[in-house]
Amino acid sequence: MSAPTNDPFTKRALKIYDDAKNQIGYVAHRFRQKIVRDGGLAAAKHWLRPSKATSGFQRLLDHDRLDLSVEAVALQPPWNTLFTSAELDTARERLTRFGYFSRPTTPPTESSQLSPDELPDKFQFPEGAKSQITVSAYERNSEARKKCIEHYSSSCYVCGFDFAKVYGELGSGFIHVHHLTPFAVLGEPRLTDPVADLRPVCPNCHAMLHRRYPPIPIAELKRIVGNSITNSQLPGRRRA
Repeated sequence: MSAPTNDPFTKRALKIYDDAKNQIGYVAHRFRQKIVRDGGLAAAKHWLRPSKATSGFQRLLDHDRLDLSVEAVALQPPWNTLFTSAELDTARERLTRFGYFSRPTTPPTESSQLSPDELPDKFQFPEGAKSQITVSAYERNSEARKKCIEHYSSSCYVCGFDFAKVYGELGSGFIHVHHLTPFAVLGEPRLTDPVADLRPVCPNCHAMLHRRYPPIPIAELKRIVGNSITNSQLPGRRRA
C-alpha cells in the first residue's frame, strides 16, 4: 500500500529524485520507491538516523551535489520544522564532514598542481615557509586506504585501469586513493570513512581530478573518460 504523495514534503522529496535524475543522470529507484511507499517525511526520518550515509548519498558525493541530498533539504526552512533536533544534527554533521558548508562559493578555477599531494597556490604560508612545504601535512590514514581498496578493489574508480593486469605481480594492489573532500577545504583533520570519503584512482585520473580547485567531481571525470573512449571507437576514427 502506497502512502499519499500529495503532502508538501513528499512532493519536495520526489523533487529530489527528479532533480537528481534530470541534472546529474542519477536514477535513484529505491529512493523513490521508499518515498512512495512510506511517505516523504517517514522516509527522510529513516535516512536521518545516526548511522552511516546511504549509497545514494555517496553517489551524490561523486557528483559533488550534496545540495540534492535529503540532509540538505531537511535543514532548509520550512522543512526543518518537521524534524527533531537529533535528526537535524545528523543531517548537519554528515554535510559538515564532507565540506558542504565550507566549499568555495566562487566558480572552480584551473589549478597548477602537478601532484594531488601539493597544496593549491592560493593557500598562504608565512614568508619563507612555502619553499619548505611541498605536500599537504595532513596525515593519510593507511588503514582507511586499505579498507577503501578492500571495498572498491584496486582498479581505478574512474577509468577502470588495473595495474596488475598490465604489470603483473609488480602492479598488484597499486593504486592511488582520492579524498572526495580536500583536507584543505575542511581546515582540520578528521576521521575518514573509507567507503564514503575515498575512491581508488590511477595516478593519471588522480592528477586530472586536481586540475581544478576544488577538484573535479569524480562523476564528471568518469563522463569525460567515457566520452573519450566512445569517440575513439567510432567507425573511421584512426588510432594514434
